[in-house]
Amino acid sequence: MRAAAWYLCRLVWAQKGRVTLGAMLGTLWMVGLTLPPYLLSRAIDDNLAPGWVLALLGAGLANAWLAMMRHRTMTKIRMDANFRTVRALVEQINTLGADLTSAPRQARS
Repeated sequence: MRAAAWYLCRLVWAQKGRVTLGAMLGTLWMVGLTLPPYLLSRAIDDNLAPGWVLALLGAGLANAWLAMMRHRTMTKIRMDANFRTVRALVEQINTLGADLTSAPRQARS
């Protein structure tokens, strides 16, 4: 288990800028989800005043943009980790070489 945690930490450290950006975008997105209900209640209380309606629209668009950027960033993080894992696996397979083709063990019944 220690080796798995170490490897995950190594993957995060290799792309710490992206991980930080993803965390920041995720936090802003989740905080932004609290804004539309407040703006909607204010718009209704003020008889749908155009200023509140435009603020609600702006908040929705900004939150959609934040969600899209968070998703793109997290996808890049996952893909980079996947490629690094495949590269490490191929390097290990090439290091072991012919040792991988030794006689197979008998399965226990």
